[in-house]
Amino acid sequence: MYHGVSRDSEHPAGLPSQPRYDFAYSVDRAFVSSCQTPCLVLAGNDAAHPYAIAEEIAQLFPNAEFIAEWKEGAALTSAASRIKAFLAEYMPVRASIKA
Repeated sequence: MYHGVSRDSEHPAGLPSQPRYDFAYSVDRAFVSSCQTPCLVLAGNDAAHPYAIAEEIAQLFPNAEFIAEWKEGAALTSAASRIKAFLAEYMPVRASIKA
């Protein structure tokens, strides 16, 4: 179950049936475990983004970094710096376009 909705829940008439994951909205644990893309996971703290799921995602991703606190004060300043550094490290370099 995720947000009280099981994988087998009924969908409103006329809408195609879609898988409902008990973990994240669009992927399962096997996919996360197999993904080699570097990932920066910022913890959530509400019903739509539970802390425990963010923590598990960070543990499953082979190349993940987890930021537990980031929403205010010194934690926000620190997280903003880490996000900038992460993006600088992992964003692809764009080739210059010649006119």
